[in-house]
Amino acid sequence: MVKLAHVVGALLAAALFAGDTFAADFYVVAGAAAGGDGSAARPFAQLAGAEAASAAGDRIYVSAKSSWDVLAGPITLKPNQKLLGVSPSGQAPRYEAEQPQITSSVVDDAIYDRPYANGRYRPTTGIVTLARGVEVSGIHFVDMKGPALLAGDHDITGTRIHRNTFSGVMPKSKSLIYSIVLGGTVNVSDVQVTDNSFRDGATLGGITVQQKGQSVAEYYFQRNEFRDLGGRAYFIHSDDASRVTTTILDSNVNNIGVAPEQPVPGSGNDDSIIPYLTGSSQQRMLVKNFHFKNDKRVGGVSNTAMEVFIYGQRAEEDRNNWCRNCRADIEIQDSVFEHPATDGIQVANSGDGTVVNLAIRRTRIIGAAPRQTGGAVSIMAQGQGSTGGKLTLLIEESEIIGSKAFAVAVANGSAESVAVIDLGGGALGSKGHNVITGNVEGTFKLQAEKVTARNNWWGGVAPTVTLNGPGGAADMSSPLAAPPRAPSAPQK
Repeated sequence: MVKLAHVVGALLAAALFAGDTFAADFYVVAGAAAGGDGSAARPFAQLAGAEAASAAGDRIYVSAKSSWDVLAGPITLKPNQKLLGVSPSGQAPRYEAEQPQITSSVVDDAIYDRPYANGRYRPTTGIVTLARGVEVSGIHFVDMKGPALLAGDHDITGTRIHRNTFSGVMPKSKSLIYSIVLGGTVNVSDVQVTDNSFRDGATLGGITVQQKGQSVAEYYFQRNEFRDLGGRAYFIHSDDASRVTTTILDSNVNNIGVAPEQPVPGSGNDDSIIPYLTGSSQQRMLVKNFHFKNDKRVGGVSNTAMEVFIYGQRAEEDRNNWCRNCRADIEIQDSVFEHPATDGIQVANSGDGTVVNLAIRRTRIIGAAPRQTGGAVSIMAQGQGSTGGKLTLLIEESEIIGSKAFAVAVANGSAESVAVIDLGGGALGSKGHNVITGNVEGTFKLQAEKVTARNNWWGGVAPTVTLNGPGGAADMSSPLAAPPRAPSAPQK
């Protein structure tokens, strides 16, 4: 047990570590006596006290008398406020055990519109509601009954969320709960979520963006860690005519999804990254230095490592959400995807007039177990009943090794060819120099689309093509005589 006097001394020291001059500082200590005034000497015992007393631009320090003391939300931040966790020594927490804990006081079941597991996620409350220019750092959010951090359709431009931990979720949640929920109908930019840890929750997900209306949004995610979650790591949903730019750097993911004997509503489609498009929305996404692992081999038939999903041609009553003229420009660089439970990187295009451009560079896809389209890289170029789409796929200087089905599978259920696929020497300028070996059922499985794949290493054996109907073909000429040198390590 830490004496309150020690906590007070630490809080006085805490004002020094941030360094900036703010309008006022307020202090909240879990386990403090009731009736405090928010000063370091008489801290509030509840976050509600700090919310009521503080103004825009103020700084709120949070700490605890002991590791057994937990604060409860909610708190709604005002523009440019800082909500900062403080360790027992009065410094910014160096590791999880030093972070003060905050939990939910209000149950907010995750609310999904149709389609149930993938539609708009509309929670109404969070532990912390964000505002423009706020900072949240050094806090451990535990046993969530709804989102920990919620944008709530506010302009949160300039927000910084860093060095927090998110773990645990209410038992028997009716559907998935996401730790951080961003997005809305307003324009936002320069939102940075960095150096956070998300772990341990069969009904818990990491970060979701739910962008709507005519809004334009930019998000930056870096050095976040995700493990043992039933929900997605990064779920980026653009709806209506919104446009979203997302950068995902240096993130690690392990064990996303649940075992078949632990059914969780919504978890059957938990890809670690999914740009999910509805309406006439557009997305640009860069994924770089991303590492997906699946040490526990969890997940079902739809738990891809990464999927680009263009919604359409599903439930008739949901027709107004089908993609029409959606666009997704996705770049994957210098990443590793190990042992996904099904297809590794997948595109599923069921929209009309959709444009999808996917480039995969210097990336390794190892040990995929495809159960959908059938490849470690799987492309549904255009779904049955859809028309007017265009798709490009470029793969270069990458490795596709040990798929339990095919290396690359391309399907097209429509009546028109829509894809340009270049693994080397083709129209998109791919260098080739891919290593494609050890894929159990063969190299390519093609339906109605052609592939150019020159200048690659096939492991010293001839590559194969399996055709599913007419129109498919692959140019695999000019094979390399030896494995290519690995490309130089990326500069961070």
